[in-house]
Amino acid sequence: MLAAVLSIGLLGALVGAYLPGVIERVPAGQPVLTGGPAAALPPPADRRSLPVIIATGAVFALIAGRLGWSAELPAYLYLGAVGVALAAIDLIHHRLPNALTLPSYVISAILLAVAALVRAAPGPLLRALAGLAVLYAFYYLLMLIYPAGMGFGDVKLAGIIGLYLGWLGWTEVVVGGFLGFVIGAFAGLGLMAVCRANRKTTLPFGPAMLLGTLVAIVAGEWIADWYLGGITG
Repeated sequence: MLAAVLSIGLLGALVGAYLPGVIERVPAGQPVLTGGPAAALPPPADRRSLPVIIATGAVFALIAGRLGWSAELPAYLYLGAVGVALAAIDLIHHRLPNALTLPSYVISAILLAVAALVRAAPGPLLRALAGLAVLYAFYYLLMLIYPAGMGFGDVKLAGIIGLYLGWLGWTEVVVGGFLGFVIGAFAGLGLMAVCRANRKTTLPFGPAMLLGTLVAIVAGEWIADWYLGGITG
């Protein structure tokens, strides 16, 4: 397991070296990927790209620690990479671009379908599709009820999140969905405490959703057991 965590973490750092370009190009309407010989090598790291590289490496390592060398690992690593890019773009531009969210439905479904074939077990894939539908519908309803606080980009991201959490189980769907709101609320309160925001400030919700998803992937069952144990105890 340690070898998986270290090697996948290093892979994440390498992938993270490419993401600053994606974070810069996509909001400007440019292609996600660039061609040419120079595209074969990551750009040199600088102060702006270093946090992205570190974050991607850490996310990859955490996912590897949870899943190990499993059939679904490639799918979750894709989520880790695109999630870091989406979180950064949402923080900077308050947008979750279709150029990243919409293709992620197809890519994620294909990767998880391959994992289901390797495992010869369709159950997790069917549950993943159900998780996609549940979270998408829930966020869509929230958008209809309170459009000022929930954008359609958040709804589209919720479907992707539901797909991955549903593969793991309904516990992860509930924990991940709940944690997104908890993290978002605490982030808002923290910014208000340091006078960086007020009650009327619109804050990007995508990073909170993605962080809640990562926590649910890594420790969703443990959190649910701890919470239920506290209630019953």
